[in-house]
Amino acid sequence: MTTIYSRYPSDEILSHPEGWSQYQKHDYSAVRLHLLLETHQAGNRTYIGEILNSFHGPGKIEMKDTVEGELSIINLSETVAAQIVANEVITGINAELRAGVQAPSYHVTPGISAGIQSRLSKTVQTTITGSTRVEQRVLHKFEITHSFETKADEDYYAVAVYKPMLCDVYLRYIDYLFVEYQNSLFGFGKKINLPRPVRNQHINRINVSKPLFSIRYWEQLPRSSQIFSQQQYADQTDKVYFPDTVSVEPLTKKVQFHLPEWPEQPTLYTLANTALPYRWGDKQAE
Repeated sequence: MTTIYSRYPSDEILSHPEGWSQYQKHDYSAVRLHLLLETHQAGNRTYIGEILNSFHGPGKIEMKDTVEGELSIINLSETVAAQIVANEVITGINAELRAGVQAPSYHVTPGISAGIQSRLSKTVQTTITGSTRVEQRVLHKFEITHSFETKADEDYYAVAVYKPMLCDVYLRYIDYLFVEYQNSLFGFGKKINLPRPVRNQHINRINVSKPLFSIRYWEQLPRSSQIFSQQQYADQTDKVYFPDTVSVEPLTKKVQFHLPEWPEQPTLYTLANTALPYRWGDKQAE
C-alpha cells in the first residue's frame, strides 16, 4: 500500500486571485481540502492487454527484445481533483461554512463539522460520476525476455500484463479563510484575514475524517509479459482493452484522523497575502 498526502486546491491555484471565491464585492474566501490517498491492488490476479511482440513456431524460441511504446500512467492527484470539482465538494463545504460561521470573528459554530459531514455524504452519494477517461500516456522502453520450445506451426504473442488498482480517497480535515477589505477613515480598503489566530494557534481548521470515493484504475507491469498462441489470445475474454479508463466508486470505510499539531505550510494566511493585495485600492489599480 502506498500513502499520498495531497491538498486541493493546490498552492499554485491559491497563489492567484482567481483561486479564491469572491462572494461579495470586497470579500473573498477559500476552502482547502487536506486529503489522504491510499493506493493498493484490487485482488490478487493480473489481466492481459495489448500485443507487444509476435513470433512464429515451430522450434526453440529465444526472445530478448526491447519494447518501446506508450504506457498508461494515471495521474492520481489530477484525477482526484477532477472528481472533487465534478462532485461540487468544495461548493458544498463553502455553503455550509458561510451558513455556520459567526461574524465578525468568523469562528465556526459547534455543529459545523457535523453539517459538513452530512452535506458531504449527500453530495458524494448522489452525484458521484461513473467513469472518466484519463488520457495520459508516456513513451516508455522496457525489455521482455522469453525462452521456450514449441512444435506448433503458429504465431505466438507476447502481451502486456496489468494489475487492477484502487485509490481510496479520504478527507482528513479542511482549513478555510475569509478575506475582507474594510474601509478606514481615509477611505482605503485594508485587508483583514479571518479568523485571526488565537495565541498563535490557527483556529481555521476543522477535522472531518470522511471517506470520499475510490478510484479504480489499471497499472501496467512494465517488465512483465505473458506468452499466448494466437488462438489462446483470441480465447481470452477478459482482456484490458482500455487501460487508461478509470471508474469512480463509493467508499464507506470508517476512519478517524487527528489534526496535525502545526498547520501544514504554506498556510492560507500566507497564500492570501500572496494572491490578494494589502489594500483594495491596490487591487483596483492592477
